[in-house]
Amino acid sequence: MQRTKQILLTLAATVILAGLSWLAGASRPQVEWTSVAVARRDIPAGASLAAEDVTTVRIPAESVHSEWLMDPEAAVGLWTPTGLAEGEILHTRRLNDQPEGIQYPGPGPGRRLMTLRLDRASANGYWLAAGCRVDLHLVPRGAVNEPVQVLKNIAVLRVLDGSAQGSSAVLASPQGGDLLLCLDLSAAEAALLAYADIHYSIRLAVVNE
Repeated sequence: MQRTKQILLTLAATVILAGLSWLAGASRPQVEWTSVAVARRDIPAGASLAAEDVTTVRIPAESVHSEWLMDPEAAVGLWTPTGLAEGEILHTRRLNDQPEGIQYPGPGPGRRLMTLRLDRASANGYWLAAGCRVDLHLVPRGAVNEPVQVLKNIAVLRVLDGSAQGSSAVLASPQGGDLLLCLDLSAAEAALLAYADIHYSIRLAVVNE
């Protein structure tokens, strides 16, 4: 008889606990989930999105931003001027329906990228590499009384040596041909350098500060 009572009490306690657990779950607010479009892999700047570039992830509906793309098919054919990282949620402000140019890494908005052909000896014995800062001395050809103009503290974004990817560092040496330097300039500096390439001799001094 005593054993029967213990069994009944155990069953009653189990039923009570199950009921309390159910009530606790029922009292919690239900989370709504929805899907948003994300990049399936890293997408380079200037690329047009294809179907295989896009997938979806599920997130709480209350977290969704009004400018996020929900339908992955809506992203197909759009262009990314800045590039996308794998898993990045697709935002309408980061995508264009027309190719409108690339926002290159490094220089800020409104800057100009310009490539300059330069003799290797102009590096003056330094290793010349992306990230170096240089002064460009614009020396008039034949005009003795005209002053030398200097574009100061110009960033070298890339050193192009003829290889597909360019060189990370190039030893200053008269052998091996000319270099192409990709420079980060303001619009005014780019205009002056374009003019100087015809009317001036350009000498480079590597900044060592």
